[in-house]
Amino acid sequence: MRSMGIPEKVVTWIQRKMEGHKTRLTFDDFTSALFEIISGLDQGCTLSVLLYKIYNQLLLVHAEHCRI
Repeated sequence: MRSMGIPEKVVTWIQRKMEGHKTRLTFDDFTSALFEIISGLDQGCTLSVLLYKIYNQLLLVHAEHCRI
């Protein structure tokens, strides 16, 4: 994102938004211990659309540079 000119403040904010999430799994009569989520966003997070577009843009740029 930095290479695309996205301000450092925004990059840092997104990094902080994605850190420190924990959850547990529950199904039937089982409930897991709490564990850290190491990647991804909350379900329904509106940032996901923006980050998906950034990710795909970077893929397209990389693909252009790899053309022979």
